Order: sequence, then structure tokens, then C-alpha cells
Amino acid sequence: MLDETGEKKLQENIFLELENQKGRFGIFTGVSESLLIDSSYNAGSESMKKMIDNTCDLQKKLFSERKIIFVFGEMREVGEVSEKLHKELYEYAKPFGEIISVGADTKTYFGSHLGNFRSSRDAGSFLKKYLAEQSEKYLVLFKGSQNTIFLEEAIKQVLKNKTDEKNLVRQETYWLEAKEKFFSEN
Repeated sequence: MLDETGEKKLQENIFLELENQKGRFGIFTGVSESLLIDSSYNAGSESMKKMIDNTCDLQKKLFSERKIIFVFGEMREVGEVSEKLHKELYEYAKPFGEIISVGADTKTYFGSHLGNFRSSRDAGSFLKKYLAEQSEKYLVLFKGSQNTIFLEEAIKQVLKNKTDEKNLVRQETYWLEAKEKFFSEN
């Protein structure tokens, strides 16, 4: 935990250009004065909960005027515990903010939330419109599995500066072509 001096220094320098691994707690300016947290690289039950905690901590300590939206992709490769883990994730996150989800398991196992989408691009389009219609400012966390979820494509929809796309995960030619193929077939 940071002491009072550390918190003050972080708050004064929150937009330092720190070099993070792409898709792992990157922070970007979004449309409609939103602040985006990119943790789209992958997802497991414990890492999802930790990112919820981190987002809530940021809100509490630095951005108390902002509401939270979680954009969750389903957790893949969890096998027969998928139902249990997705229900736990929903119950864990729901008290802290609104939820948008991508994937069949989040549709099946999450309770009531803003919306579920088959594709991250559709989720991003919905989020962009939603943010534009709100008078509040938001802190938005993106977290989900990489295997055909591709939440970085949702982030692209709500980035204020399109030049930030190069700082998102899976922007290499191989991935861009693979994603185009995936989205055109689904």
C-alpha cells in the first residue's frame, strides 16, 4: 500500500508514460471523458477479481467522481467449473459498477447487466453510445480471455486518440488478419 506521500505523487503524475506490457493494466483516455483500463490480454478467475479490486481502489483513491463500468469477456479454458466461476465473478463485480459482457458463458451465467454481445466490436459500439448518453464520467475496465474474445477490439471503439491503438495487444499483422477472418465468419 502507498503511504499518503506516495498516493499524492501518484495522483500528481497519474499520466506518466510508464511502459506496461500490452493488455496488462494500460490506461488510456476514452471518449466522453472516460478513463479506460486495458487488461484485455487474458483472464482467469483470480486475475479478474484482482483487477476489479484494483479498479475500485483507483476509483476510491483518485477518481471518486467517476462511476465504474466493467467490460468482461468470458473466461475460457476453465472447463466444468465455468458456471461456478462466471456466477462468482458476476456477484463479485455487480456491487461496484455496471457490467457489459462478451461471450456465451457470460450471457448464460451472469445476472442482469447492461448487455451481452457475441462480439467485442458490438460491445464496444454499444459502450461508445452508452457513454455519450450519460452525464457522468466513467472508469472502464476491460478484462477477458484472449481466445476469440479480443476485447482490444472493444477498446478501439472508445479510444479518444486512435493513435493509441498501437499500444493495444494483438495489433501485429498476424493478429489483425486472424481477427478480421474471425469477425467476418461470426
